[in-house]
Parts: sequence; C-alpha cells; structure tokens
Amino acid sequence: MTSRQRGLALPMILVLLSLSALASLQAWRQLWLGEWLLNAQADHLRTQFSAEAVLHLATRDIAGNVNLASTQTSTTHALSQAITPDLRHVAGDANSTHVFFPKDWSEWLSLRQRLGRAICRNGICIPSLVNASNVSQANFWRGMTTQGVAVDAAQLPPGLHAAWYWVEVLVEADAKLQISNNKTTAVPAAKPYPFIYRITVYAQGLRTGSAVVIQTLWTKGQWRSWRVLND
Repeated sequence: MTSRQRGLALPMILVLLSLSALASLQAWRQLWLGEWLLNAQADHLRTQFSAEAVLHLATRDIAGNVNLASTQTSTTHALSQAITPDLRHVAGDANSTHVFFPKDWSEWLSLRQRLGRAICRNGICIPSLVNASNVSQANFWRGMTTQGVAVDAAQLPPGLHAAWYWVEVLVEADAKLQISNNKTTAVPAAKPYPFIYRITVYAQGLRTGSAVVIQTLWTKGQWRSWRVLND
C-alpha cells in the first residue's frame, strides 16, 4: 500500500462511520415517529370509545336516570315548596323559564318558546334552520361548550380529560312538522313521545390535541345512527 493510499484510508473510514451514524439516526427517527403515531392513534381510539360511554350518560339524562340538577340554574318560579322536582323533566307552568325534555307536542312548543333565539341551553336544544348545516361540523360543537352539559369529573369515563354533550329534540318524520321563517305549523301524530333525539358528544382525551366529536340519533330504547364529525 502506497503512502497516498494509506493517507486516504482514515478519511474513508470516517465517512463510512458518519454514514452509518446517519443511517442509525434515521432508523431511530422512524421508530420514534412510528411509536408516536401509534400512541396518538391509540389515544384517539380510547377517546372515541370513552365518548361513546358519554352517549349512555346522555340517554340516562333524557330518561331521567341521572342527577344533573346542578346544570339547572335559571328558573324564576318554584314548582313546589314541599319537594324539589327534576326540572329537566318537568315543564312547570306559564311562569317557568327553565329548559326541559318535552313529553308531548305542547311541551315541545313551550321549550321552543323558552329557548327563544338560542339553539341550546343546559344541553337541551331545538333544531335551528339558521344553523342546520353547522350541526354536522365538529368545530360548531366545540364552540358550544357553554351551552352544553359538562360531564362531572366523577362521571367521566376512563381516558377522558373532559366531555360535553347536547341533546337536540327532533320531531318524528311522520309528524309532518313544518317550520318556516322560524314559525312552527302543523300538529304531529298523536304519540306519547313523538321525538327523536340527536345526541352530540365532544370529548377531550388525555393527550394534548386528542379530541373527538360523535353524533347519534336515538329514540327511547333504540339507536338509529352513529358517526364521527369532522370540520
């Protein structure tokens, strides 16, 4: 080996070592990125599954099997001096202003009147023609948290940092409901509960940026549809 060849050996070895180090670094980066994506996907799935559990809290709320009395803060009329009624399921009288889950057509109209221009209050909503296209967008509901039901920390399913839900009270299609210029006409079919409930849940996972918005249609005892909302 000539002196010139011996002089080139060290730089070539250093170049090979550098290339090996770069290859190892790239392989480590790929492993780290794969692990990060896997953890993010796993957290998103956990958040979605936990959000589905919040759906059951909402159905219990509709049925009157969960205590959310703290969400009712605005009423100007005491319904009874002897007992404290569940205001989310009692319409009250003409002087009452609280929102509630209606049981028939007349109560639905009363709820609509009490909401006025608002879409929701305390998680109980009436569909609005103005925002009809927004209810299928996740960003719309993320901006409605002050009008939803914030799930108490003690009731949060595992894997969630925070969650909210809203229940829109829809009228059955066979009720032939017609809404025009924010005025309701026609009378629905005579049923004890002529309603479909559109439940929307916004859940935040434990990882920063992990959130999901799901929406479903539910009638008493039956799920009709389910979807994840996107912006």
